[in-house]
Amino acid sequence: MTSSLMTGLEKCLESYVPEHTVRNATVNKFKKLITDTLSEHPVYTGYKLSEDNILKLALNLERGVFNYALRGYCKKKVNDTWNDQFKRLYMNRLVCIFGNLNPNSYIKNVLLLKRLLDGEIDEFELCNLDPGNMFPERHQAAIAKYKADSEAIKPINLDDIPDGILKCNKCKSYKTEYVELQTRSPDEPTSKFCYCHKCGFRWKFC
Repeated sequence: MTSSLMTGLEKCLESYVPEHTVRNATVNKFKKLITDTLSEHPVYTGYKLSEDNILKLALNLERGVFNYALRGYCKKKVNDTWNDQFKRLYMNRLVCIFGNLNPNSYIKNVLLLKRLLDGEIDEFELCNLDPGNMFPERHQAAIAKYKADSEAIKPINLDDIPDGILKCNKCKSYKTEYVELQTRSPDEPTSKFCYCHKCGFRWKFC
């Protein structure tokens, strides 16, 4: 491609950069993040993107964040956009997306940018992902840990539980316990919250 055509393309892309101060800064942040990650992070050493393609990604990511905030915002009058409520929605989503795209952030979502570069998701889809799909590796690990912890919990041996003073209304067992809480005014009696270890039934009385 000739230098004149490149210059024209660059000017065309630059014309899409938002003039709004916050949005403009967001585009530049995404652009720098992608550039730095491709040049410094070991997972991304094999990726080579032109400045134009990096700018396209940055522009679309910013638009994705903006559109996400716009959908969650109910404006009360025409052109009422950059107020505190909208800015809060925008900045919260920006922090989430930026933190997940940055493999060096405390979130440690190393592969999200790779999924974007590999075409598994596009910029707009990325900005609308829920936490489970934003970082599936962590989500799956959390589920696996929960299952492992649940399986490790030993079932309660009812013989080890002393009989309580209350009889379960459902299974008639005395393997019960209760706690008293003051849920009403101090001059009224406490409420008893009861639990049966045998059948799991819960009830309360005053």
